[in-house]
Amino acid sequence: MSSETGNVVDIHAPVDGWVGTSRDRGSIEILWDCCFTVLLCCWVSTHPNASSPSDRWYHHYVDKFHIALLGLLGPDFLFAIAVGQLSSARRSVQLCNRAIWTYRHAFFVDMGGLFLRSPDYPEGFPITAEELHYLVKYDHVDFPDMESMRVDKADTADTLSSFLDIIHMKLLSRSMKHRLWDRVPPYAWEPAHPIFLPLALLVAFGFGASFLSAWNFYFPTDTEKLLWRIFASYHAFFCVQGGLYYAFDICRWHQRNNAKYENRQDVENERAENTAMPNDLETAIPQISPKLKQRIANRLHRWAMKWRNSSADQDPDMAIPLRVSVPMSVLLFFYICGRLFVYIEDFYSLRRQPAGVYLTVNRFMPFSG
Repeated sequence: MSSETGNVVDIHAPVDGWVGTSRDRGSIEILWDCCFTVLLCCWVSTHPNASSPSDRWYHHYVDKFHIALLGLLGPDFLFAIAVGQLSSARRSVQLCNRAIWTYRHAFFVDMGGLFLRSPDYPEGFPITAEELHYLVKYDHVDFPDMESMRVDKADTADTLSSFLDIIHMKLLSRSMKHRLWDRVPPYAWEPAHPIFLPLALLVAFGFGASFLSAWNFYFPTDTEKLLWRIFASYHAFFCVQGGLYYAFDICRWHQRNNAKYENRQDVENERAENTAMPNDLETAIPQISPKLKQRIANRLHRWAMKWRNSSADQDPDMAIPLRVSVPMSVLLFFYICGRLFVYIEDFYSLRRQPAGVYLTVNRFMPFSG
């Protein structure tokens, strides 16, 4: 199997093919350790939001599978969502300023644990903790009894649908317009508070440089080593520029929304008026049958507008300029290709590895070597 003299083994001698289990480890142990670690990180440690009351039993696992795929695509994406949710919970705790309102309660509500039922939507829809604060502040609903829902004893590994509490409207004169529950977490990409940015950037930059640590690792062919180095460099660049853009966008978002919660009623009224008025696109399109070029141009314009804002309710805060979304989409495409290469190479490179890979196993720290 390898160059061996007495009890001395050349750890740099290449070993071809499948290696059986020995007193140290073989190919199956390497695969098991790696796959089990990925399973722990992408499946066991993640929990989807509360299910809709109309969901079937398997929808919870579908949501969990989608989160696992996102974790496989990029753990930093999940980390950004988690930081945003932590920041949202922190804001709601500060707004409520109640001793009985804890981070656990804030996370529970932001996960869709509370449904609001109104005459317009008798089936109800989920609300966030900040929206609950607004409704309680203006005496639209009573503050819920969180102790009766036993949130502290809720098993987050199981579905939270059994803890859904329907809040009845006691007084709501205006018509409510809200994105209906589509089993997508409301405001999934919550903007983080700037206080969390140093930690977020540290994790993003550290993860971005992680593949560079394998710069001089053994690869079966020089082509595979070159491809790995190209992707490792691109991965570091993608995470750095993505982290910087994320930080810049968060700071800009907080600057735009400093007075959002103090004047929320005015903002909602303005949005309602804008919704009732025809947009520029509708008025710009002629009502008569245009020529072929004009028809193509109109379709491209509509497609560009949808590409610019893909939110269900066309929230202006969710709009992204095309000069940003198009380059980012191109960068993300190459990033996805690189991630696919990493997973393929991780398995394919086992066909030829040095003997030391199967001898120098870390028994003290599981799953680390």
